Amino acid sequence: MDHRIQLTLIYSGTHDDCLSSRLAEWASNVIAQRAKFDLNVISPGSFTITNDIPAEIRRRECLRRFARSDAFLVLTQAENADRYPSRLEELIESAAEIVRARPVGFVSYGDAAGSTSVHQLQRRLLALHAVPLGNVVSLHNSWELVDAEGQMAQPEGIRIPMARLLVQLNWWAVALKVARNHVPFERVC
Repeated sequence: MDHRIQLTLIYSGTHDDCLSSRLAEWASNVIAQRAKFDLNVISPGSFTITNDIPAEIRRRECLRRFARSDAFLVLTQAENADRYPSRLEELIESAAEIVRARPVGFVSYGDAAGSTSVHQLQRRLLALHAVPLGNVVSLHNSWELVDAEGQMAQPEGIRIPMARLLVQLNWWAVALKVARNHVPFERVC
């Protein structure tokens, strides 16, 4: 059995949110250093339905890659203290069957409200039969992690929690992939 994990990094910043893009790039680089993952990076904006044919072709390709995922890593910031970003919510609702019996890890950034967003995401994903991980990498004061040239610093304080999260995500992804191959989840729900 192939134990390479198809990991999809979902970053939910807005198009003009430079910080979200920088953090997604940082997370991609960290993940690329781990041989166990094949990485797919998407933004929920990639799934917006449009009348533009080239954009629709890109959206369908994103959906195909998304459907092949064994695990997900969500990079999110709260838009407000009460909810997670609406585009992320739309993506999760439209992909409810895809996330079933797959692990989901979280990296939150911003202030303490990011953790509220993650807790709400964890509850919603549990209701969809996904497996949200309890450990979260929290990047409080994340704007201080980007230098004047726009490069991400990688302080010791986030390197170790990120590595730990990826080890746990890999473990769950392998275990659930074996289980899904043995008995498809659709047969037990």
